[in-house]
Amino acid sequence: MSSRPSSPLLPLALSKVVAYPLAPQCEAGSGSIKGAKTCAWAAGRAAIPLALIRHELYLSWARHYANSSRFFVADFRDTVFQRDPFAGLPPPAHALELWLYAEHFPFKQFKRCPFNAGWVRNCWGKEKFAPLRDRAALCSGSYLGTRDGVAHFEATLLGEVADARCHEKDQASDQGYLNWLSSSGRLPGAVVHDRGYGLVNTVGALCPGCKRHRYPVGALGPKFWRLRDRDGYVLQDDGATRSAVVHQYDRFDPEINGLVAKLNCNGCWPPPSRAAIADDPPGPAPG
Repeated sequence: MSSRPSSPLLPLALSKVVAYPLAPQCEAGSGSIKGAKTCAWAAGRAAIPLALIRHELYLSWARHYANSSRFFVADFRDTVFQRDPFAGLPPPAHALELWLYAEHFPFKQFKRCPFNAGWVRNCWGKEKFAPLRDRAALCSGSYLGTRDGVAHFEATLLGEVADARCHEKDQASDQGYLNWLSSSGRLPGAVVHDRGYGLVNTVGALCPGCKRHRYPVGALGPKFWRLRDRDGYVLQDDGATRSAVVHQYDRFDPEINGLVAKLNCNGCWPPPSRAAIADDPPGPAPG
């Protein structure tokens, strides 16, 4: 057994997660909000907000893989896997295939959500925002695609960041860019999945504390939404199929804590011994 002290990062190391450190130097931007701060993060790269830097990294990593690869990009803190999202995937229907996942309709229609509406309207203008009013917002925290589909999306998003510079208008969210690119036809291989019908079930807007949209909300379980089975797993809207991935599950704390604990300890990824943990990451960071 290793004599090293316990660390919050130990579970990641035991699961063989490769993590690359990032030490950005951030300065207040022209806007007033924290997210609009620009951050210098790599020599020769433009200073942009933290929310957008991750797309530079995704693009860099994607370029290290064969074009036959497929990628699933997901937020870390509020995502839980109920099964392998890659299991049983059909062959790509498009070289630039990109599966996008909507938030709940009608709760998260643009016209009902000041955040999503503001990210688009306040950067590209009211006229460009108008076609989005009745659509459900797409979530930038999870998407799946071919290597070329993901790389095309990341490169297109970063190009739009350089052109539109929404962070200089106090709009630093990558979700605004995703929805604008999708609605304007800039993602030719994009396929939109409604909440409750795709690999990712983005449940945040259904939570008991999410009353901004003025719709009735409640627990995921039998007392309200009836989207959990007898074993506690979160279900698709058919009421029978377990969702592969549940995003924004933390909005249902403490209801869903038992499920998350069970999924964390069910032996899907047997951890190695502590002694097998290397001091160095198992590969160089992409350049």
